[in-house]
Amino acid sequence: MILIKGRQPKEKRPTITIRLNQSKKNKIERLAKKCGLSVTEYLILRGTGYEPVVVSYDAVFALIKRLDELIDKDISPEVNAEAMTVLKAVTASLVYPVKEEGDALLQQLDSGLSKTD
Repeated sequence: MILIKGRQPKEKRPTITIRLNQSKKNKIERLAKKCGLSVTEYLILRGTGYEPVVVSYDAVFALIKRLDELIDKDISPEVNAEAMTVLKAVTASLVYPVKEEGDALLQQLDSGLSKTD
């Protein structure tokens, strides 16, 4: 078996090129940065109908506090149910982007939805 170090060539991916004015380019870059995404990631999410997730630190800390409170409780069906609710909120609001028509479990900040333009 031969191991080759270094970067392996990847399959060439298709590209999309757009022309836009400088103010729109700046806005897209600002919104992508606000979401913690590259411009490419941001445009792919927006173009496929997803709203990139931008959650305030207060919302993240509220979830962490709820999880911390659950850790101190005795295990019971009620605690398990509450823990699952919190974990689903984390997954839905922090891990996966939200479809524009979907509902978020946490308050999200503006990520540049087309309806606000």
